[in-house]
Parts: sequence; C-alpha cells; structure tokens
Amino acid sequence: MNETQKALEFLKKFFSNYENKDFYIEFRIFGKRGMVDRHFIEYRDLMEKPIEIEKIIEKYIKGHNFYFGVLPRYIKSGKKEGLRKGSVVWLDIDFHDEPIVDNLEEKIIQKYNEFIETLNNIGVPKPNISIYSGKGFQVYWLLDKEIDYDLIGDINEKLANFLKEKIKNIDTNAKDPTRIMRLPYSENVKYEKHLKTKIIFENYIQIPGNYFIEFISKITTKSIKKIEQKDDIFTRRLGSKTRLRIAEWFSNFWIKGYRNQMEMYFSGLMIKNGIKLEHAEQILKKICEITNDEEITSRIKNLEYHYNHRKELNEKLKSSKGISEVIWKIINNINEEEAKNNLELYKLYKQFRDGILLPDDVDHYVNSVLRTFYLKRNIFEETQLDVVNIKDLLNMDVSLPEFITRPFIPKQSLIILGGKPESFKSIFTLILSINIASGTKFLNIFETKRGKVLYVDAENGKIETARRIKYFFKNIVDADFDYLQFKSFKELDKILKNDYDLVVFDSFRRFLRGNETDSQVVNDFYMNYLKPLKEKGTSIILIHHFRKKRGDITDEDLQEMFRGSTDIIAMIDLAYALEKVEEKVDIENSVSEYIINFRKAKNRLGIPIVDFSFRIIKNDKEQRSRIEFIKLERVLTLEDRIKEEIVSILKEAKDVMKRSEIKDKLEERIGEEINKNTLTRALNSLVLIGSIVKEKYGHYKINEKLLERWFDDRPEMEEN
Repeated sequence: MNETQKALEFLKKFFSNYENKDFYIEFRIFGKRGMVDRHFIEYRDLMEKPIEIEKIIEKYIKGHNFYFGVLPRYIKSGKKEGLRKGSVVWLDIDFHDEPIVDNLEEKIIQKYNEFIETLNNIGVPKPNISIYSGKGFQVYWLLDKEIDYDLIGDINEKLANFLKEKIKNIDTNAKDPTRIMRLPYSENVKYEKHLKTKIIFENYIQIPGNYFIEFISKITTKSIKKIEQKDDIFTRRLGSKTRLRIAEWFSNFWIKGYRNQMEMYFSGLMIKNGIKLEHAEQILKKICEITNDEEITSRIKNLEYHYNHRKELNEKLKSSKGISEVIWKIINNINEEEAKNNLELYKLYKQFRDGILLPDDVDHYVNSVLRTFYLKRNIFEETQLDVVNIKDLLNMDVSLPEFITRPFIPKQSLIILGGKPESFKSIFTLILSINIASGTKFLNIFETKRGKVLYVDAENGKIETARRIKYFFKNIVDADFDYLQFKSFKELDKILKNDYDLVVFDSFRRFLRGNETDSQVVNDFYMNYLKPLKEKGTSIILIHHFRKKRGDITDEDLQEMFRGSTDIIAMIDLAYALEKVEEKVDIENSVSEYIINFRKAKNRLGIPIVDFSFRIIKNDKEQRSRIEFIKLERVLTLEDRIKEEIVSILKEAKDVMKRSEIKDKLEERIGEEINKNTLTRALNSLVLIGSIVKEKYGHYKINEKLLERWFDDRPEMEEN
C-alpha cells in the first residue's frame, strides 16, 4: 500500500463513526506562498468512488502542505455555519525550535512517549490516533457519540489549558472546531527539507463519550485528591479469596483495545457496591498483574477519580450493564485463536459463533456471575418508602382517561409503535397525527379530539413526508400540524418550551445519545425529554423497530420483539405493533394493496382495546393512496390459522397423534401444503404456552386441562 492509499484508508476509518453520512470532508492544500487548492469531498464518494479522491491526494501529497477538516462539513464551508456535530477531540503539540537533523523523528517520538507517560500519570486516556507531523505530533481521541461542535471546542480548550502546565509545547490555538490538521503520510514543506508525516499509533476502538466529557470537565476544574475514609460510605470489605476470584474473572475480558472501557465499568461496579477503595485497588492491581497490563498507574488514578467524584456521578456510573456491552463488543470483534486464551470468553464466543448468543444472554451471564460475588447492590438507591394508605387509594379517581383518539391514544400517555420493516409504521402514525390535528375520524371510525401535533422526523425527510401526505390527502388540510426534521439535540430542548397535545418521534433510536441496548441511554432520554413532556399533559408516540425474527409473531413473544433495552418497554404505558399480513401488487396498473394488523402488546392503563385490521391501497399511476378500516379483529396469518386448527384437531382426537397425521389433517382443512418449518414453529409455540403436550418425539396431544374446559358439561350455577 503506497502513501496515497494509506492516507485514503485513514480518512475512511477516521470519519466512519458518523450516523448521518451526508457530509463533506474539507481538503485545503498550501504551498509556500499560500493556498493553492481546496476541495469539499462527499463522504459517500470517499467510500464509493475512492479512485477520484485518490487522484486528488496523489496530486498534492508530496511537495505541499495538505490539510483536512477534522470535523465533518455539512455544507461547502470551512466556517462554523458548515459544522453540526463531531465525535473527536484533539491536541496539536509542536517543537518549532528543534533543529532539522537526521534523528529528528526519533527525538520527536521520544517526546511523544514522554507525553503518553504524562497522560498515564494524571489518568487521561491514551489517544486513539497519534500522528508524527514533522516537528511535533497530533493526537485524537475518538468518542462513541456525536456531540455539538461548540462542546468539542470547549473540551479541546479545557484539555489544552490543563495540560499546558505539564507540556509547554501544546498549541492552545488548535481548539477551534473549524480546525484543519495535517493529513498523515503527506509532507510538511514549511522548511527547506521536506519532512514526511506518518501515523505512529492508531486504535479505532472508541472511548465512551459520556465518560470522557465528564472526566475532562472534572480534571480541568479540580485536582484529584486521595480519598479520606473516615466518614466515608465505602466500608464494605471483600475476603481475599473473593477478591482473587473477581480479578480472575475480569481478566478473561481484560482485552487490549477494550481495557479502558472495562476499567471504567469496573470502577462503577465497586462504587455502587460500596467496596472499600483499598480492596478495589487490590483487585485492579491483580487484574493488571494477570493480564500484563502496563498502565496500572493510570488505572489506579482513574479509580481514585471515580471514588472522589461519586456524589456528582451518582447513578451515572455504569457497572454490570457496561460490562455486558464491552463483552458483547469483544465477542463480535475477536477471532477464535484470541478467544481461546481466556476460558470464560471462549465459552461465550463458541455460543456466538454457533448463532445462539444474543446481547440479552450476555446480560444474564454477567448478572449471574456478579451475584456469585455478591456484587449486585446499589448503595445510591433510595431507601425511604413512598407509601399510600388504603384510604387514599380508595379515594383516588379511577375513571377512564381522556382520549385524543378513542380508544387507543389516551391523553398524557407514552406509547410505542413497533413492527418489522415495511409494516407502514410511519404512514399509519402520520395519517393518525393529521387526523388528530384536524379533528377528523381516523380510518373513518375512530373519534379524535382536535389538538396541536408535532411530528419529529429523523428517518424519512421532508420530501418523502410531503409525498406521503399528498398521496393520502387530496386537498390542503385544515390541521394544527407541525413537522420538524431532526438535526440536533438543541431542537429537542426547544420542544419542551412549546405546548403540544401529541408529539411523535420517528424513529426512536435516532434520538438516543448512544446505543438503544444501553439502559442508561434510554433512561437519560426518558428523564430529559419524555417525562417532562408527559408532565405537561402531552401524549407521545415513539416509532420503533422490531428484532429480526422469521415467521409469524405470537402474542406471547410480542413484547420481546421491540429492539433494544428492556427498559424501553418498561417505561411506556401502551405498546402497539403493526403486522403486514397480506400484499397484492398489480404491476400493469401500478396498484398495490396491503392488509395490516394493529395489535396491542402492552396495556398498563387497563383501558379496553381490541385488535383491528386496515387496508392500504396505493396507486402510483394516479399518485393517490387510501387507507380504510376492515374489522375489529385482526386478520389471522397462516401460522395463526395453523395453530388454531392444530388445537381443534387434537381436541377432536382426544388422543396422541403423530406429527405426520397432524400435517395430513391440516392440509385437508386449510387446502394447501404446509411448510415443514412453519408446522414446527406452530407446534413448538403451542407446547410453550401449554395448549398442547409433546408426549415424545413427533407425538402430540391436547393438554388435559384444556380438554376439561372444552368438554365441561357441568350445569351453570344459579344466580342468587
């Protein structure tokens, strides 16, 4: 790989973390007399048309000072109006007075090693990328979340000013978010002798953004002091054998590239369980000893920092959940030979390789292990009970809530709507929103109470949304309906200052500052936005995606289909699902017809809701669509019909039947051939919920208790 290709690969990896890929990378090329060229390269072109970009780099990589914009540009501008967000923090360290001698690079790299040692001593994480720039070096920390550009500038400034006392050559002017930095593998031509630049260290495992931001904020405002244990809450001791067992277990997952994250969550675990700092330090030292981790000094300082600032951090400290997430990342990225070196890791890796391990399984495994160490406490949990006596309970108003769409959208409720791809979640909710905003009946049957609606869209965009509205509504609608295309979290703060009867978030995962499987990320969004909106009297609909699953979805596993942390379903009042059960396409006339089921998955409010079905007919030739109600019972899928018939067949038989006999009977009744896998899923589902019993391999019968209810001919009890 030549210098041009190396530079291209660096740019691909450097900018790969951004969720929205519609941005530019700015190139500025300078000669000794000023700028000679400038380009705004689309990121997608970098990935899809690398040959064109490679030509630009090749043209200027030698004989010019070649710079790139560190943050993505969302318009063709190198000024602040072109910026939005970034996921990187940086420093520029220059040694202008160093003479250009043969061993200059060696001297600069020695200074770089001293710099890293200084970071270790004060507990600052090691940068992900370090670049030798000719007469100095540039370093970058890659974060696992996107943050506003002005916050990046603030972090850059704080970090540079804090380290300036210890490292005098830091360029404190490099803080600006519009900063351009030297492209690695290009030449530094500021001097008579051109100096080649290169990457001297790189590791693209991102640092947890929340931790880094919090950490930098603390170290730049306060000095880290040793803990005083006199009146401290950290008094819990662990026996020497238990400390050793904990260290040995953590050592299985103390893998290079993931150690910083694991160390942070280890600290949270010790603090939440009230473990003495002395014992936590002993465990951490033992882990480093077992794994030959040389950064022990830095890790102990980080541990002390977390203990010192436990009051400010409080519940923000992640422990078991964070540990599970890191283990899941390791399993997804490690190879079998590396996994074999660690018994516990290899055990999980084999299950993952065989396709039978999910993130929830890792959560369960971690929690089970931590229970064996008695590390499932949280000393920050509220201990005072907020009780209500029976008299107050009986005096409470238990009447049904007000509705903005009767009977499934109550006022001041938090609702989630899920489904597989192409189940019309967005279209269903968009039409419902406009009906509420105009006070017209939804599906011409469900009454709505007119209200002010805000549709916050991070999925489809203005043009697609406008197209959908025009397809379904021929005339301009008299509706109190606002549309917002989501671009930054600052917009969400503004939403809280406005009054809406209904706010829709499409889709939910786009509004999370992190991974949807992270319970803390989900709870942060709930506490910061959803809860305040509810308290103002707003109803909220979150559009969300389902996990991947083949075949039909039973009522039993409907709640589990919602992707992400279990806290998502736990926090909402009502969960609904859309299920596409039939699709007909008339290619000649450009007409498509779909039948969709609306199904309830959770009903915390106890209001009467019945599943129903509706039809969508789309005519692309006329650019018109219509949506119409079908009935108050959902249309049965083939798998549902098969299950009903299996129960009926076994009830009539009253005896054990072979699988082949059941299949023959089914095909007689349904009138078509039954797929082997579909039959297996139906039988397994019925066994799971207790409708039928599996006597032995391939032999089934009806559950006896079900038979008793079916053939119960006892007379009804007379009413008094």
